[in-house]
Amino acid sequence: MFVSLKRHLSPSESEQVSTWVRVVQLLLQGIGLHAVAGDETELRKFREELEQLAQQVTRESKAQDLLVAVGRALQLLQDYNSQTTRLLRAQGLELQNIIAMLTETLAAISGGNDRATERLQAIEKEIEKATQAEDIKVLKVRLADCLEDLRQAIEQQRRESASLVAQTRAGLDQAVARAANGLSGCGLDPLTELPTRVAAEEALARLRQEHRKAYVGLFYVERLQLINSRFGYAAGDQVLVSFAEHLRRNVSSEDQIFRWGAAGFVVLFEREMGEEEFHAELSRIASQRLEKTVQIGGRSVLLPVSAHWSMLPIYAEATLEKLVRRIDKFLSDARS
Repeated sequence: MFVSLKRHLSPSESEQVSTWVRVVQLLLQGIGLHAVAGDETELRKFREELEQLAQQVTRESKAQDLLVAVGRALQLLQDYNSQTTRLLRAQGLELQNIIAMLTETLAAISGGNDRATERLQAIEKEIEKATQAEDIKVLKVRLADCLEDLRQAIEQQRRESASLVAQTRAGLDQAVARAANGLSGCGLDPLTELPTRVAAEEALARLRQEHRKAYVGLFYVERLQLINSRFGYAAGDQVLVSFAEHLRRNVSSEDQIFRWGAAGFVVLFEREMGEEEFHAELSRIASQRLEKTVQIGGRSVLLPVSAHWSMLPIYAEATLEKLVRRIDKFLSDARS
């Protein structure tokens, strides 16, 4: 918008031109001095153009010259403000992108801290609406608080990881000790307190020799390797003990339960019933939904416990050796 000076500059007031010249010069200098900083190159160019314009305004300038100078200054200011606005919007967009990447990264390393992640996402959306310096200051404070929460969450995760490593090492030591004591040998498995594979083979041989009608129930605890790798061997051991207790609760006192390998269990059932009827009985045991709460580094984790299962008549193979190999194959296939 142009400011008309004509009504202030009558021929009788020509001596006031010098005063208006000084006013215009000060105005141009003030605009350049207090311009919002954007791109440094553009700001420098803007100030240089204003300075050149100010130098063109002299005591010899006429009213029309002053009007032209003011109009030119306003045009320069409009152009510079438009360019600076585009720059600030671009910077705001870049800041949004940075916050988005920060959100994704911190969400990953913080173990899915939902509260902190939601706060970051809220800040990311509000950046687009921030138009005043005070808005940015508020977002800065909120971002600092959010990052502090994430730092604490990561510290907690680090402590839990250290505890998990310690549990894993202890579990490995126990596994080595069990292997040294002969997990597949005679006696009881120290973890589940069940007879082991050798005792199971002896019981199978005895049943076959006595021509008893019996079935072999086969169970392989699922996801045990995943549980061990993610939560530690101590958690995996708790799952195995839980499943062994489940079998004890659901079979009769005459049935014999054995631990067969790392994640396998074998149960010998003496039954006069047919295969279809026994399959239904075993299915009721295997289909029960089980869960186990384990303590991991100061926090409780609820784990589902399930098993891949099957059954065999003890005379499914002509010899005991072939029957044992068939049991081994089932457990091996279940593991893979």
